[in-house]
Amino acid sequence: MIITQIIGFVVFCLSFLLMLCVFIGGMSKRVGISWYGFFKTFFLAVLCLVLYLSELLLYYTCPDVWGAVYVFIVMNLFLALAFYVLLLNATVFGKRHIFRVTYFLIPKKYSYRDVIRYRMKYESDVFYTRFGPERTRCYAVEIYFNDGTENCFGVNSENSRKVVYIKKTLENNRCKKNCKVSKT
Repeated sequence: MIITQIIGFVVFCLSFLLMLCVFIGGMSKRVGISWYGFFKTFFLAVLCLVLYLSELLLYYTCPDVWGAVYVFIVMNLFLALAFYVLLLNATVFGKRHIFRVTYFLIPKKYSYRDVIRYRMKYESDVFYTRFGPERTRCYAVEIYFNDGTENCFGVNSENSRKVVYIKKTLENNRCKKNCKVSKT
């Protein structure tokens, strides 16, 4: 029972730390991260905390059914996985370099000469729900690097301070916009 409490606390701390990274990154204008992920993190953080508190409540009120706590631990682990996926699309724009988060959450350093091209455009999709079709619009920023990787994220408007800053930074460093990519 003590081991499951320790595992539950470690999983909660992991998901909460990943949530803080996504939340703080979403507030900064230098970090390219999706607004969808930024707004959802607050609600997921509350859910993360509620899962952990309900796990503790189950430990102390019903010690006979402590095995049911594994459900809360797995749900918190799924939240940590969701925050991890949100962090994989993060890009940090510095004055001289771009840092892209890799699969092991280690930033990879690129110079602005490593950017092959970038694209900024509106994307819209239609989702069919039981209440009828719903259209969503998002302003997408896609950045392609010379090692074959790409990063993309979406925000609500092309006038947001994040997009304006990123566009100005890419233009000041003479990165190419919407050019053809040669396949070599």
